[in-house]
Amino acid sequence: LYGAGELPQAFCRGAAVAGAVYVLGCAVRDVLLDSSAPARVAGVVLASGQEVRCRALACSAGVSVPALQRVLEEAGGRAPGSAAAAAPAVRRVARCICITEGGTLAGSGDEQHLVTFPPGAAGLRSPGWALQVGEHCRATPAGLRCVYFATSLDEATSSARAALEGAVAALVDTSQLAEAVAKSLEGEEGEEEE
Repeated sequence: LYGAGELPQAFCRGAAVAGAVYVLGCAVRDVLLDSSAPARVAGVVLASGQEVRCRALACSAGVSVPALQRVLEEAGGRAPGSAAAAAPAVRRVARCICITEGGTLAGSGDEQHLVTFPPGAAGLRSPGWALQVGEHCRATPAGLRCVYFATSLDEATSSARAALEGAVAALVDTSQLAEAVAKSLEGEEGEEEE
């Protein structure tokens, strides 16, 4: 394997063998509905005008496509077959990427680690996670590790930094960070003066 990108690539290859079509970098403009069953998806129309046929459609609750909105309105605000109202919600996600020397977890060598933080742990208001990868999956040069942090932001949390500060401090030694940033800024100021 050559990094975490291999998992979606393996899924794409398997789906392509089964006849799936992949179109990247093109938004969905509208959804085509089956004429015999108006609440059944028959395909999508892309922003390029291309029609792609399908039997099922999975999308985020925040996706706003006219045909989907019509289906929801006709179903009384509910998705067909569901009992709860489907209210599109805007979700914000806080992310942080840290490049570290050595592992962040005790005894961690070349392993890949996934840490899940429940709400309340490390100051997180929502569940969060940290994924550590390194040279073993060709994500970093030898001796370095990359740690990805993520959590959902709620209305009370104003910034990604505020949301993830505790989780980063729990796994990454940030004691030398301020000194490194100060040195880097001094170097930039010296270059400007010349």
